[in-house]
Amino acid sequence: MKKIGIIILLICSITLLVGCDKKEKTKEKKNENAVNTLAEVSSRKELEDMVGFKIPTIEGKEIINYIAIGESNKKEQARLYYQDGSEFNIKKGTIKKQEEISGIHGAEKKDTIKIEKINITIYEYEETIFGVWKDNEYAYAYLMQNTDKETLTENLEKLIKE
Repeated sequence: MKKIGIIILLICSITLLVGCDKKEKTKEKKNENAVNTLAEVSSRKELEDMVGFKIPTIEGKEIINYIAIGESNKKEQARLYYQDGSEFNIKKGTIKKQEEISGIHGAEKKDTIKIEKINITIYEYEETIFGVWKDNEYAYAYLMQNTDKETLTENLEKLIKE
């Protein structure tokens, strides 16, 4: 009688473990299928319409590309490429790591500055220097290449005051 109870207990345990494993694999497959797509548009207005929020820009700097990022039916991030090679990203929602908005993995935190009561964390990676900040609704990153912190800060001030 004792042996039958142990066998039933083992069968139930194995069934439970197999069921849990299948659930985890299903979750992983769902996450693998969520692919962010890029959609290039021709104007700031078209980009704002696509992502559903206003996008600040740096006055006097020419924008050469407007990109919406997100799942095919729901764009949540906007990216602007400027003529001088700099890049601005804005994403609706919160972020846990700077990589989620900058797209750069392995950057080194260098400093924190304050502009208009906004704390901006400065990172460097190879020839790229960038600032990342967030508020209650959005996360932001402004990236420049082959420049210094002073030039980055000047551009961040123009962008934030917009």
